[in-house]
Amino acid sequence: MRYPPEQDATAELWFDPLDRNVPQAVRTAIARMHNNTGHPRNEDLTRYLLSATATPDAVQMAGALKCAVCLRYRAEAS
Repeated sequence: MRYPPEQDATAELWFDPLDRNVPQAVRTAIARMHNNTGHPRNEDLTRYLLSATATPDAVQMAGALKCAVCLRYRAEAS
């Protein structure tokens, strides 16, 4: 599915802390993987990457991922 630029599927994702030494392509891949796998928790996303022998940069960024959709869902659930 293509999104207009103002509704980009990764627009509500960021990394905290952001390591600018990690290539943008890796950060984009992690954000897309998070969206495409149904917004898993960071622990689960990290486990998926480790089982797929991902690079250390990818694993690091999976642990730093923040998602506005997930944060809203958790706030509503509590």
